[in-house]
Amino acid sequence: MKRGLVLTLCMVFLLAFSSMALAVSFSADGSYLLGKNKVGDTETKVSGFLVGANGEVYPNILVEGRFLSLSESEEGKSGSQTILSGSVSYRLIQEGELEVLVGGGYLTYNAKADGEAEAEAGAGLFGKLGVAFRPLDKLALVGDVGYAPQLKFGDDAEDKKTFLTGRISLSYEVLEQLSVQATVVRTGLGGSENTNLVYGGGIVFTF
Repeated sequence: MKRGLVLTLCMVFLLAFSSMALAVSFSADGSYLLGKNKVGDTETKVSGFLVGANGEVYPNILVEGRFLSLSESEEGKSGSQTILSGSVSYRLIQEGELEVLVGGGYLTYNAKADGEAEAEAGAGLFGKLGVAFRPLDKLALVGDVGYAPQLKFGDDAEDKKTFLTGRISLSYEVLEQLSVQATVVRTGLGGSENTNLVYGGGIVFTF
């Protein structure tokens, strides 16, 4: 239900504001990822994908949606995690090839441990800081950090955890409106209680 709410809000924002904008830009990207999940002192290999879409729906106002899915890739393991987020950001600084954005949104987190039938599900608001830099023609470096001070789990009002996520992507335009990218993503639930560090590559469409 919460996943549907996030997706619906992203679509509503995009459709509602796109008709108002004089110059709207959109981009979509997808990456295949490999890396490790660490719970306590136990590390497990994981693999998955990250997809996202964002649009400047009004001058300096950007809407973004992202979905990260990771699964344990070791033989006999079945644990998985998904993170779905929707956010709105404001371009605070634009100087030459540098952009700084601040914003916030809503995310859902679901994790199922190996061998368990029930998934741990949490949701909450988060703040976000993003930076984009284009040092060379066709080359772009994008990074962002998001922090949720209180993800609520279940019906227990006291069952809350912090959530931190960071992403860095380096892309190079190979064709008009098409770029290849390398991406590194790190997530942390409850400080260092459950962390992921994954990296990989993919493509970016801009239109």
